[in-house]
Amino acid sequence: MEGRWLDIFEILEEIGIPVAKWSWIEKEEELLKFLEENKEIVIKAISKDILHKSDVGAVKVGIGSPEEAVEVFRNFRKRFPGAKILAQEMIHGLELFLGAKKDPIFGWVISFGLGGIFVEVYKDVSMRLAPVDEGEAMRMMEEIKGGKILEGYRGIKVRKEEIARIISIFSKNLDRIGGKEIDINPLICNEKGCWAVDLRVLE
Repeated sequence: MEGRWLDIFEILEEIGIPVAKWSWIEKEEELLKFLEENKEIVIKAISKDILHKSDVGAVKVGIGSPEEAVEVFRNFRKRFPGAKILAQEMIHGLELFLGAKKDPIFGWVISFGLGGIFVEVYKDVSMRLAPVDEGEAMRMMEEIKGGKILEGYRGIKVRKEEIARIISIFSKNLDRIGGKEIDINPLICNEKGCWAVDLRVLE
């Protein structure tokens, strides 16, 4: 699993989808150096046996102190033996979902919606056969019930043109990413841009 994370993160960056800064962590010294460089971080336990990290407490966000970082690192080592530890920069913004599933008849079908737990609770997604251009990606954003949020609801600011660009690029490179089902959840967006933060790939 960790190998695929590395491969997919690199592919996303190569095709033009920004990825939150990240590093595999094996020693506490590496973790403290990463924290010093990024000020606020997320720590995750990564394993093929952990599909939904938040459900089992395998992710901790908003870590800003060395003491907390070391405590979380040691705790994850103890609770998830054999898992790899991933550190990422903490990015604040709107969580979105971007996914794809390979249908045996129609080929790749992509989905877009609000991210985090909302995509599972509300099932508020827009779907298309891949690939799509940026114009079609904009229409996908307009179709979801939560589309109002993308317009700046309650001060939330995102760059819709950047989201459309990422949807389009994603839809055109699915075979390169590989697998039968791919989820970027969340894709975190704010007024500065968007970053892929978490992945799930079913082979």
